[in-house]
Amino acid sequence: MWKLTKLVAFCVAGVVALLAAAAAFSLLSPPPALVISKQATVITQPLTAEGLPDYEAHLLNRGREGVTPDNNAAVLLVEALWPAEIAPADQPAVLQALGMTEAPSGETALIPTDDPGLMAELEEQFGAAADEA
Repeated sequence: MWKLTKLVAFCVAGVVALLAAAAAFSLLSPPPALVISKQATVITQPLTAEGLPDYEAHLLNRGREGVTPDNNAAVLLVEALWPAEIAPADQPAVLQALGMTEAPSGETALIPTDDPGLMAELEEQFGAAADEA
């Protein structure tokens, strides 16, 4: 019986040692090279400066299809919240991305308020509008 226990313990220890060696090898060995080729992607345009697919630009262009300043809700939000928390250096880029020709007037922007009476009135109006819908 003692020999059988020793044999089982030796086999278990061997399996554990093999698993530990395999785990160490997989952690310490270099990862395989990532190959980007025409067979691996369907995005062929736009390309980065290195000639690789520019996935970020592709997704931005795809999301912009059919969007104009007239049907883009972001334009209304920017007009209502201008200048929001957009840094002055970033404002021209935001306006250009939205297709806006000029910056909204600060006079038409919403003014944040902490007035509890006004907030209660707005909640009541929104609730009434939701009930009608």
